[in-house]
Amino acid sequence: MATLTGNTIASTYTGLLSVSGAVGADTVEAVTDGAGTSTSLSLSQQRATITLGSGAADDFIVDGTTLVVEGDNNRVGIGTAAPANIVHVVSGGDGILVASAGAGLILDRYADATYASDIYSRKARGSKGSEEAIHDDDLCLKILGQGWDLDSGGAFVNCVSIEGYVDGAVGNDDMPGRLVFKTSPDGSATLAERMRIDSAGDVTFTGEIDCRTSLDVQESDGTDPVRIKNTGGDVSLQTHGTNTNWTWYRSANHGGEAVDNTMFSMSSNNNSVNVGSASCATDLTVAGDIVMADGKGIDFSANIYDSAGMTGELLDDYEEGTWDAMVTDGTNDMAMHGSADTGYYTKVGNLVTLTGYFLTTSLGDPAASGAIKITGLPFTNTNNNAAYSSGSAGYSEGFDITAGCTVGWYVPVNQSYMPLMVWEAATGTASMTAAKWQANGGIMVNLSYRAA
Repeated sequence: MATLTGNTIASTYTGLLSVSGAVGADTVEAVTDGAGTSTSLSLSQQRATITLGSGAADDFIVDGTTLVVEGDNNRVGIGTAAPANIVHVVSGGDGILVASAGAGLILDRYADATYASDIYSRKARGSKGSEEAIHDDDLCLKILGQGWDLDSGGAFVNCVSIEGYVDGAVGNDDMPGRLVFKTSPDGSATLAERMRIDSAGDVTFTGEIDCRTSLDVQESDGTDPVRIKNTGGDVSLQTHGTNTNWTWYRSANHGGEAVDNTMFSMSSNNNSVNVGSASCATDLTVAGDIVMADGKGIDFSANIYDSAGMTGELLDDYEEGTWDAMVTDGTNDMAMHGSADTGYYTKVGNLVTLTGYFLTTSLGDPAASGAIKITGLPFTNTNNNAAYSSGSAGYSEGFDITAGCTVGWYVPVNQSYMPLMVWEAATGTASMTAAKWQANGGIMVNLSYRAA
């Protein structure tokens, strides 16, 4: 036993101090000075070694759960008496603070395997031991970067963050997630979302995408792989250089390696646009069809050399096909020849052009009589006196008319037929009657009129 002189251990016993209690018993040995007053134990300039036993209760404990070192499994607990890992920290408030002038937190892993050091951020509702499932939109990961600002007092304020949320309903082994990347704009310390990756794998950007090298976007579920949207203004795609191209390809597989053909390309060299080929030789080249919505077309309003009577500059329709002609008096139809009763038509904008060669085999039963006309025009003429259209035949046969007389026609407004006329009256034309069209009569027509 050491002999104390005042509050000093005799020099003979310098460096020797043994505090012992019953093994396994919860005993507390008080450290006092020579006067019996409780004091602290100070160790300086020397190493203090505490050797624990290997039993389950051989622990070094400071203030209950403030610090616990377990001798049997070499675990350290801070805030817990039962550490579950090498270092286990339990706190109802702040976590671990690492303040360093050099490196921060370093995780090393040494193993002959592909694995790296893992960082887990785990979230549960409820409480420890009574955990409950988390909900949609619960935050389960947050990495926050802060910097010291320049105001008079100074403080750490937000700069960047990476946040992980639940992105849907949670189920058994079902935990959909999304990542959200945020930055603080210049002049602010309030984080704003810049990009997110949701549980479907879709990536949404809320700012400009500046690709200095390349951007490879792949999609395999049939949805739009890239969608650019700006509800408040224009969308801009830019290339830089004197001879650069934008080219869109269609790939034969989802990996994008096998190119089927070029869908769309633009050249900054000659300000040309091409559809269906990578070669931009002219202002606009289209290798496929251009499909216009109803009422839409090609707008020529940029043309400054317009007539004073111009009423429209939108080319909004093109159509071609056949039309079935019928020679009739309006009540009784003649019998048409099966090989000469159909004509062609082409409609460009509102202008319709017709052609055809029409023959009859009889005057019908009952027979047509009186003034006759050809019906079946594919479109109704415009209902305006300016839309009247007329013409004359270059060929006809089987007629009973005066030699030297010409057969013609006109298209009345708001109608889809053409009355036949004969230049035989002293004042002009007269209606052609069924009596002047014999059973085997025929005529070739070519005319244009304005569709309503």
